[in-house]
Amino acid sequence: MDKRNVRQRIINLAIKQIRTAGYQSISLRKLMSKLHLTTGAFYKHFRNKSELFYAVFDQISTQIYINIYDQVGGLVDSNPKKALYGVAKILLDYFVNEPYLVDFFLYNSQIKNGHDFLKGGQAVVNIFDLIRLILKNLIEQYQLAVTIEELYVQAWAFLNGYGMLLRNGIITVEDQLIKKTITMLIKGQKSHPE
Repeated sequence: MDKRNVRQRIINLAIKQIRTAGYQSISLRKLMSKLHLTTGAFYKHFRNKSELFYAVFDQISTQIYINIYDQVGGLVDSNPKKALYGVAKILLDYFVNEPYLVDFFLYNSQIKNGHDFLKGGQAVVNIFDLIRLILKNLIEQYQLAVTIEELYVQAWAFLNGYGMLLRNGIITVEDQLIKKTITMLIKGQKSHPE
């Protein structure tokens, strides 16, 4: 059997397991048993579970990035406000429909600095970079008196908080609320003459 095929099968099954039961449920022994392989075979492809998680993170972040970029990529430069709204809608949909994937992607302590994860010496192009680019363009277009980092933290605080409320069934998605929050975020950062 092709080694790359075995490696990809392990990654695919791990992703399936994460989507259905969460990353905490991953047992290497059970994972390999489902593939009719030994744990020794696992170690031919990965040094440890963390390395598997990095490979899974890489694949998931690429899929999410492609999904988002396909829908908002054309707006990043021309209309960053609308691009940020599109990103918010898609990510909030993940909170509702893929909660275990969100846990793995955003809250997995085994993936330290996942958004800085390196692949072959090149930073993986990912959703975090895309959001930073959108925010940079918002700052420039609206002449906001804020750093990218400050706006990044504010945007993520909103997305995480709103996402958790959605996920727990406390509220439902309201497009107007998302749009209004983004507008308020921009208005709150406008330069004020002294």
